[in-house]
Amino acid sequence: MNAELALRIGLGAVTLIFGIDQLRNWEPWQAYVPRWLKWTQFPSVTAFWRSHAMLNVFLGIALFSGLYTQWVSLVLMVWLAAITFVTFFTDKQTSTRDFGLTMAALALWFLTR
Repeated sequence: MNAELALRIGLGAVTLIFGIDQLRNWEPWQAYVPRWLKWTQFPSVTAFWRSHAMLNVFLGIALFSGLYTQWVSLVLMVWLAAITFVTFFTDKQTSTRDFGLTMAALALWFLTR
């Protein structure tokens, strides 16, 4: 197993598991919805979380498949960096975890360039 495959499997598993959990039981996750979301065009918190969860599922499956890994890792890195920034002000533990995942996605992107 090489570093790229290990990162693809690890990041793919985490994003897929989070996405499935968010689709099955989104209520515990609603505490992480940024307050400014109510001023956007999302119709509801539920719609936001379903969209978020579906992107996580898509990114997880894409990483497992190995297709377009460079672009998927870039999207995942930006996605996780945004989450890290939002959670930094409200939940340091989640922010720290997401920072580590962001750096893993960045490492994967560097490996696939």
